[in-house]
Amino acid sequence: MYTMHRRPDLYGMDAELFRPERWDEQMALSQNETDSKWGYLPFNGGPRICLGMDFALTEAAYTIVRIIQKFPTIKLPEGEPVELVGVEKQKITMVMSITGGCNVELRQ
Repeated sequence: MYTMHRRPDLYGMDAELFRPERWDEQMALSQNETDSKWGYLPFNGGPRICLGMDFALTEAAYTIVRIIQKFPTIKLPEGEPVELVGVEKQKITMVMSITGGCNVELRQ
C-alpha cells in the first residue's frame, strides 16, 4: 500500500511530497475521475468498495472535532524539535507508524 499511494501516474511526479491540495475537488475534476476513486486503497472502489467507509470517515471527523472541543490548546511539548514539513517519518512494519511517535500536549 505504501508504494501504491506514491504512484506518479496517479499523484504526479511529486507523489512523495505531502500536498493536501491533491484532493481538492477542482483538482480531482481535472484528473481522470475513475483513477481518483481508486487512488486511496484502504477503502477500495467500485463494486468492492468498503461498506464501512462512510462510517469510518464520519467517526474520524467526529473524534477530531471532540478532541478539539475538549482540548482547545494542542501544542508541542517544551523542547520538542519542530520537524520539516513534507519529510516522511514513517517506518514500515506490518502497519505504518510514525518514527518516534507524535508527541503533543493537550490542555483544557
